[in-house]
Amino acid sequence: MDTSTHPVEVVRTYKQILRGSAAEGRYIEIDGGHKIHVVEAGTGPPVVMLHGTGPAAFMFMPLLDCIESVRAIALDRPGFGLSDLLDIGHKGYRDWAVEVLDQILDALGLDEVSLAGASGGGVWAIWYALANPERVQRLITLTGIPLLPGTNIMVPLRLMTVPIFGALMSRIPTNEKTLVSMMGQMGEKETIVNYPKMIEVGVAASNDPVAVKAGRREFSALANYRGFRTNMKIRAEDLARLSVPTLMIWGERDPLGGADVARAVSESIPNCVLEVFPAGHAPWLGYPDKVAKVIQDFVLST
Repeated sequence: MDTSTHPVEVVRTYKQILRGSAAEGRYIEIDGGHKIHVVEAGTGPPVVMLHGTGPAAFMFMPLLDCIESVRAIALDRPGFGLSDLLDIGHKGYRDWAVEVLDQILDALGLDEVSLAGASGGGVWAIWYALANPERVQRLITLTGIPLLPGTNIMVPLRLMTVPIFGALMSRIPTNEKTLVSMMGQMGEKETIVNYPKMIEVGVAASNDPVAVKAGRREFSALANYRGFRTNMKIRAEDLARLSVPTLMIWGERDPLGGADVARAVSESIPNCVLEVFPAGHAPWLGYPDKVAKVIQDFVLST
């Protein structure tokens, strides 16, 4: 397996944002001695949180600061944040993701857990719940999830899957202005500016070649220049097999699809509750206290 070190600036800014938070960061070790960085807050039933493609667990900081009655464990998925980059080998991306998440839960000592995923992390959570329903107590999607019926991928992200364009785009340095602009495309320009420390670590992470490699790998696995790969799509019949109680949190201005898409998806899941916020692709940025309450009430419900 390939493991790589993240730039000093990523480590510095990440530690800085943690110092101003109630959450604490630590490392766990999975098979092969590879390190995964996790950020924890709160006490109670465990909820493992999976970030989307590109950022890392630091994006959940506003939400983690509002968490009290569950034990929120936000992961830096492999290659992102401060976690090691792992080689997929000859496995398909979906099988690899399920296997890695299985190792992470083992390393955390969690036999059963609630899984919460945002964007690409939500894809991982759904895949895992379908493969190992006996280990998932509850499933939570924190925003629009790629590959779901009715969702679309924006053109700039499609271009990231084309080798030449992806390589050129990844070489363009990210600064504060371009990061805020990117968040604007995700419907969160007005919210991200309220978190200057998050912007600082986000800029550093966006210029991290390790994280860029991990992101391009995921984009290429899930999509091509035409859109989401047909063989990777999560279909209505897959959703019908989800046997765990599910909470869907969605922004009505999510560029992946609006509230109508969310309602149609929720109707395909047997035991699903849908909460729509007047937000874009990261509802917890504008409504951290309300999203935290919805999550905690759902996890603690009998």
